[in-house]
Amino acid sequence: MKNLAYTAALISIFFTSCSSDDDNVGEPLTVTAPATYSFERNDQSTVSFSGQTTRIAMASELVSAFNDFDNSTEASLLNMYAHEAGANDFSDPALNASGKNIRSKTAASRDYFNTNSSESLQIKETFEGYISSHLNELYPNRNTLATAGQAGQIADGESVRYVLSNGLEMNQVFAKGLIGALMTDQMLNNYLGMAVLDEGTNRSDNDNDIVVEGESYTMMEHKWDEA
Repeated sequence: MKNLAYTAALISIFFTSCSSDDDNVGEPLTVTAPATYSFERNDQSTVSFSGQTTRIAMASELVSAFNDFDNSTEASLLNMYAHEAGANDFSDPALNASGKNIRSKTAASRDYFNTNSSESLQIKETFEGYISSHLNELYPNRNTLATAGQAGQIADGESVRYVLSNGLEMNQVFAKGLIGALMTDQMLNNYLGMAVLDEGTNRSDNDNDIVVEGESYTMMEHKWDEA
């Protein structure tokens, strides 16, 4: 009899523990994502990456100019790539006034190229070669229908694509190449690399909220934002 009572008690505990939690559900949690995010210290934004937006704007205008055969030349595209402050290489006066350019940050990360300047130079010149081959081979054939081994244009719906004799669109090769050699290299191998992110007292300064002189951000915060 005692065994029967003991077994009944165990069964009762089992079913109680396995009861549904649905009976205890409260109000559903609603999370509303903000339309914009603000990161501030002492009522001032800690976010600053103007150098990056400048180079992205330069690259965007340069890639667009690849197929502007009426106005672009090999020299003008090379000048946009290796822009010098004050030169009228872009349509935006702010870009012309900037001392930044695309070439200087292509294959220029601290982790990969700090001690390998020859490889860095080779990659920079590869991108210059993309510009030169595009203009030199395509310009005289821009109105020719492309065929195997023949540079020219290919109809693609309502748009036209321009390819070299090997079938490559050099504006696309240039643009996609910069995603790796400029943007990804700078992001992962430079700003987020330990040689830059943890340089000097960056880590302890960040832990102690010691900001860059005259700024509202710590150096480590700044490197993350630049990445």
